[in-house]
Amino acid sequence: MSRESLEIGGYKAVKAVVEYPDQGSKAFKLFIRKDERVIDVSFVTPMEEFEKGQPAIEMALEFVKIDLGLSGGGSGLPRG
Repeated sequence: MSRESLEIGGYKAVKAVVEYPDQGSKAFKLFIRKDERVIDVSFVTPMEEFEKGQPAIEMALEFVKIDLGLSGGGSGLPRG
């Protein structure tokens, strides 16, 4: 496992790459600390496709937005 500390949207975060050999997959995980919560964002791909997809995953980090306005019990996903 490799990991790196960074900041996402003004919050402390840790980026990690985790291999799951038994499942034949590899995950790019992002753990973001928000007050007393830890937000886990995961991108999981088949192991053999991970390196090909990694640049797109890295670019997607630039667009991570943290909006925890979940009053009303919604999932936080956009509607439409």
